[in-house]
Amino acid sequence: MVVTVLVERNNKKYSFDEKEFKTAKDILKELNESINAVIITINNEVVLEEYELEDGDDMKILSVVSGG
Repeated sequence: MVVTVLVERNNKKYSFDEKEFKTAKDILKELNESINAVIITINNEVVLEEYELEDGDDMKILSVVSGG
């Protein structure tokens, strides 16, 4: 029952038990990532932070870059 997480900003990989962390938002909190500064993908699809995690999910946390 594992969810794999890649934080693109620092290229670090983590593994989380999906029983302990039920939503993508739970993992963002654990990693001190702001939902306002990232895009979440699960299995290569953009999702909201309320997405309920499932065994084997592959989550990526992508940094939002803006400028003028």
